[in-house]
Parts: sequence; structure tokens; C-alpha cells
Amino acid sequence: MGMTKKPFPIDEVTETSLMGGSLNFKPDKTFDGEVTYPQTPDKNLKVYGSYTIENEFLTISNQINNSTTKSTVRFEKDFMVVTPLNPEAFIAYYKRLN
Repeated sequence: MGMTKKPFPIDEVTETSLMGGSLNFKPDKTFDGEVTYPQTPDKNLKVYGSYTIENEFLTISNQINNSTTKSTVRFEKDFMVVTPLNPEAFIAYYKRLN
């Protein structure tokens, strides 16, 4: 997973030293994973919660900080690109692992 506030082409998505991690979206509409900060590993954070998908919208309810984020979702190559409706939030690039 990579995150940014400014979108960029899929071919330029690389692992970052700033923020990364992984999320496992499960068939029962729950997810779990970890947000990692390679330069400050003491800030790494386990996350979990639930999600819904309606048309092109993904809504994630994060149980760690009791937040809900609604985003548009699109698929390109091996990536799911999640763009929050809130312009202050981060765009996430999730690479399919299997």
C-alpha cells in the first residue's frame, strides 16, 4: 500500500520510505492489516474494521480510531486506487498480492 495526497500514474507507484503497509479485505466485509512507517517503526499501527462497496464507492470503518472514510475506488493493472471524498485525506494505492 502506498499513500499520497496528489495522484500519480500507476506505473510510477513504488514502495516508499514514508508510509506503507497492507490491508486484507475479507469476504465477510471486514478487514485487518498494518500501517507501517519504515523510518519510525514505533509508530506502526495495526488496523481493523469493516467495509462496504456500493457502485464505485468504498466505505471503510476503522475501529482503531473510530473513523469512517468514504472513497471512490477504481482498478488499474494490479492496483486498487482509493480516492477519499475528503480532499484532505490520503489517496491509497493497494497492490494485489494474490
